[in-house]
Formats: sequence, C-alpha cells, structure tokens
Amino acid sequence: MNINKEEYKELRKKAEMKLRDYPYYLISLENPGFKGATKWGEVSGRINSFNSTVENSVLDLDYMKGVVNVIDCVMERLDSSSKRIIETAYFRDDILREEVQAELMIDRNRYYRLKKKALEKFMIVFR
Repeated sequence: MNINKEEYKELRKKAEMKLRDYPYYLISLENPGFKGATKWGEVSGRINSFNSTVENSVLDLDYMKGVVNVIDCVMERLDSSSKRIIETAYFRDDILREEVQAELMIDRNRYYRLKKKALEKFMIVFR
C-alpha cells in the first residue's frame, strides 16, 4: 500500500473496527428482532439522516450485510494460517495469541507478519 503513515493508521483502525463488529452483525442478521434492543448506529459510528425507524433499520441491515459479505469474501481468499489468525484476533475472545502460535507452529514475529498482511487486505477493500 502506497499511503502515508496517518492514512495507514486510519485505514487500519477502520478495518479493525469492522472486523470486531462482524460477529455482532452476523447475530443481528440471523436474529433481526435483536437489533431493536441495541443501537448499532452508536456501535458502528453510523448516523443516518432518515427519521423513519423502518428506513434506518433497512439501511442498517443493508450496511451490515455489505460488511459481512466483504469480510466473508476476503476471508475465503486468505491462506489457512492468516484466516485462523484473523478469526481468533477479531472474532473470538476465548483463544490467546500464544495458543494460535502453538497451533500454527509459528513464532511471535511470524504471527504478527501474517496478521499485518491479512489486515492490509481488509484495509484495501474497506478503503
């Protein structure tokens, strides 16, 4: 990626936020009734200009579907090690980095290199 350091940090932050939201978007899409109990606009930082609850719900669902589709598409194209790293780093809270390293038989530096390369792929699509 040929961008300056500040742009890189912003893109990384945006991609990481979407990756962390992904499991919750899946829950909302699979169980539409749950959405009413949460304020996804506050979680995702999105604010819609519509006043209609129905319009906002449709926009939120479309937004979540779009994010989920993009993440699924990128995940399909990652190698198995990178996929496992992204899954455990952003979608799961119950697995430690050290456990993933042992499972993949890689050292700490290799773990972070793979994570960075995979994250850059998400940064490109969320640009």
